Amino acid sequence: MSETLHDINGQAGTFGYPVISEIVHVAETYVKTTRTVDERAVLHLSAMFNMMRNFLADADNNCERASETYFESVSALGHS
Repeated sequence: MSETLHDINGQAGTFGYPVISEIVHVAETYVKTTRTVDERAVLHLSAMFNMMRNFLADADNNCERASETYFESVSALGHS
């Protein structure tokens, strides 16, 4: 999984989505440092993927607001 996240991270940066790249970087680090996959790990990863999906949906309409939403969400997860 960390290889896939690493690829997404690089592609997001290449195509001009630095916020997506940052979210994926957090997810990649989380996966690398989590020894077991439990309910908490799944919930954290799910929240990060939802942030990416919401960011991309919001970016079409208002990129500045999407960035604010991302940073609020990351702070709520305790990964700021």
